[in-house]
Amino acid sequence: MREELRDFERKEKSTGKTEELEFDTVVCLAFEDGFKHAYVENNAWWAIRLSQKAREQQRYLTIYEKLPVAPVSNYAEIDRIEPYKDSGNFIVYLKNKKTVSAIELYKRKKGVAPQSPRFTTLSKLLKAKKISELWT
Repeated sequence: MREELRDFERKEKSTGKTEELEFDTVVCLAFEDGFKHAYVENNAWWAIRLSQKAREQQRYLTIYEKLPVAPVSNYAEIDRIEPYKDSGNFIVYLKNKKTVSAIELYKRKKGVAPQSPRFTTLSKLLKAKKISELWT
């Protein structure tokens, strides 16, 4: 969320106006075994930090699998979001999982891979060839 706030601050400085960021897709980081257990086997993703506004806006979830896998290659519709245990985080239940052409990490550019949940739009996800295109 901090990265999205920085994007918002940059947009405000460049335009001189406060603009509302619109996003409908959360990009979460996963290791291969966590991806298989949560996303593939349980149709869910859990322990995500999401603000009230982010919970209201999210319609889709996609996973960035850490190296050695490293592409974004799927997304799912969010069925519902509920509190996760007593952690202050949330569990996202998924439906209608779909695949997309692999969106690769541009390995020569540092700081592009998400380190925490980041936000984008489904239209950017469907058009992107590189992960950095999700944030621009």
